[in-house]
Amino acid sequence: LRVAAEISGEPTLTSLYIRGEDVHMAMAMRMTGKPASQVTKEERKKAKAVNFGFLYGMGARKFVSTAWDNYGVKVTLEEAEAFRTSFFQQFPKLLIWHSKQRRLAHKYHRVQSPLGRIRHLPDIVSPDTGVMREAERQAINSPVQAMASDLCLLSLVLLDRAFRKRGLRAAPIGTVHDAINFEVPLDELET
Repeated sequence: LRVAAEISGEPTLTSLYIRGEDVHMAMAMRMTGKPASQVTKEERKKAKAVNFGFLYGMGARKFVSTAWDNYGVKVTLEEAEAFRTSFFQQFPKLLIWHSKQRRLAHKYHRVQSPLGRIRHLPDIVSPDTGVMREAERQAINSPVQAMASDLCLLSLVLLDRAFRKRGLRAAPIGTVHDAINFEVPLDELET
């Protein structure tokens, strides 16, 4: 979400991060009309599903199954449609960015991350609407995921250099999505 805020230039999403606010709580408050103190854990979980689902151009129908499969949250189609509307009311510039990404994909059959990583999208010209729509979703998703991955890998290199400079034996050993795994001797764990 943080990378998408930066790439898309969405001002509301960006300002939530600048102020250090919980983006999922902000969406839960919008969805429920409740203050943060009254939002339940389940409502925040639903908001998290909303944020990650609709960020990448998911439709309401797909959201119903994704919310259950990925978050264990039951949502009706009517709720999903209302959540989608609420999401884009909260973050309207994302719709503009989605359209731009789709246009780029249709024009060039690829998209590019801010650091230059290219995602080829040959299915963007598929006569099958479902296949073509999936390529459009990838046009939105790929630059964000690529940038997040590149930042994580850069962090891994910088951390390794910092550890070596301090004479530590601890070492980053790999990444999984947006996390860096380390191998750390017990005597260096606190450091």
